[in-house]
Amino acid sequence: MINAHKEKLHSFFQNNIQYEIPFFQRSYVWEHDSWQTLWDHIEYEVDEYKNGINSEHFIGTIITKQKQSQALGENKVELVDGQQRLTTITLILKAIQATSKDELPNLKSSIQNLLKFENTRGDSFYRIDHSRNDSPYYKAIIDGEDLDKLPNQRNNILMAYRFYVDKFKDLSDIDRDIFRSVLLEKVPVISMLLSPEDDEQEIFDTINSLGVRLTTGELLKNYIFKE
Repeated sequence: MINAHKEKLHSFFQNNIQYEIPFFQRSYVWEHDSWQTLWDHIEYEVDEYKNGINSEHFIGTIITKQKQSQALGENKVELVDGQQRLTTITLILKAIQATSKDELPNLKSSIQNLLKFENTRGDSFYRIDHSRNDSPYYKAIIDGEDLDKLPNQRNNILMAYRFYVDKFKDLSDIDRDIFRSVLLEKVPVISMLLSPEDDEQEIFDTINSLGVRLTTGELLKNYIFKE
């Protein structure tokens, strides 16, 4: 059974929820055209907000499945579909943080609390637990390490992050904060939560079996009707 509803992106960055990329997921593969398209959507919503127009732009579907807890207070969910867009959202947030000029005293810390969180024991966790190939690049970005030392400078996560840094580098912190707010509140997705009985790999295969010709929603509808 699938529970589906419209959700603001902000809800994916609350509490101690960590999104784990399942083993059957591919690496991060979005490239320039996808980064630019998402940027265009966000920029349009920022313009609407500045003009006093109440608007939002739907950007797709995110499918998750609750995992069985291994430790007290742990809240891991599998990111069955939507890792490309959710990863990109975190890279945009990090780019806002990294380019901040400290004109707004709490902008950097508020974003860091979205990208990483701590449990009651003070242990720190990344919001997204990436696959082995992407993990070193993703963690280096989130932790603000020297990215020039990474071995593959053509890694897609690294290039996506630099793409968005370039977009924000000349803005004021006021504008950066507007982008942050609009991204989290005005760019919703359809959130689908799978029950423990659902076979997430079968659903993932169904979603991707016909390539990009059908939307995620259309393929999910086919899957539900098949069941």
